[in-house]
Amino acid sequence: MSVRPVPPAARAARLRVLHVASLLVLAACGGGGGDTTAPPPAPTPTLRVALDVATLSLAQGATGSAGVTLTRGGGFAGAVTLAVNGAPAGITVTPTPTTVAAGSATASLAIAVGASVAPGTYPLRVVGSASGVASDSATLPLTVTAAPAGSVSIAAAPTSLSVTAGGAAATATLTITRVAPFTG
Repeated sequence: MSVRPVPPAARAARLRVLHVASLLVLAACGGGGGDTTAPPPAPTPTLRVALDVATLSLAQGATGSAGVTLTRGGGFAGAVTLAVNGAPAGITVTPTPTTVAAGSATASLAIAVGASVAPGTYPLRVVGSASGVASDSATLPLTVTAAPAGSVSIAAAPTSLSVTAGGAAATATLTITRVAPFTG
């Protein structure tokens, strides 16, 4: 028996047929050699707002502050706008800055309580919002207490004098000190 060499053109044609046949078999079996798993889903962008104090207590007419910390995640790195809800008339809450830049994570709240605000607890809701991410908030319970009563103290110098009838006049100096909030 003699073996004849196969011409190159015929050999190439047979290889193409075998290749196509192999692909058809693999496709029919659900194979194909390629990675058929779906890529993992993109992470969900997240934003968290936290306060550095759990509660705050201020007297009528007083001021105070609280710190805000932002935590970004899931690929979110943008600027965040801060707002405060729930402050009644007479209580002013000012975030600084109102927009926390990308790359920055802190802000502060300046809180001023008017002298006429009724004592009680007021929940202040600090909200962080940004484009492309769900808003988040943290609540700061602000307790307003009654302002301390003002008073006046009087001091004499010298603390005692002796005067005789018909004698020379004596003098003393009186010092009046007002204790806040009294200013009259």
